[in-house]
Amino acid sequence: MALEVRYATPESHSKETSEMKRLMMLFSLAGAMTAALATDLGQAVRVQIPFDFVVCDRQVPAGEYTVRDTGIPSTVAIHQDGNRHWATFHPLGIRNLEGAARTMLVFEKIQDKHFLREVWIKGRQTGLLVPQGKMQRNMVVEAEAPVTVVAAAR
Repeated sequence: MALEVRYATPESHSKETSEMKRLMMLFSLAGAMTAALATDLGQAVRVQIPFDFVVCDRQVPAGEYTVRDTGIPSTVAIHQDGNRHWATFHPLGIRNLEGAARTMLVFEKIQDKHFLREVWIKGRQTGLLVPQGKMQRNMVVEAEAPVTVVAAAR
């Protein structure tokens, strides 16, 4: 899957932050049932990620990755085929009432590191919110506003 990497401007970041807050409010209102449904990807997603990144607290190098359900409830894996680079996470469900316009992975860039933040499948109203690891929480406290980076299917 070809990806387009886009760095958000500070103006669009504040709009995206407002949108994220709105999405989180919708999630809170939807309850645990939505969370259980949203953590089901429904399909494996293959992506080429052009930069090193962090999933929770696990750093992985740039390359081609597959994001898929693990078969364990509420657990998602991202792994590089034929390699030892992988990570699992327990996502929260988030909603976009309009549905995702594209299949995409959303990263947050803090200082020189990219952190996987969200996974969206085109047309679905539910996405996956990747929990922050300790490294990311510490960097957020120390850094300026993070930059949002979107890797989307063309």
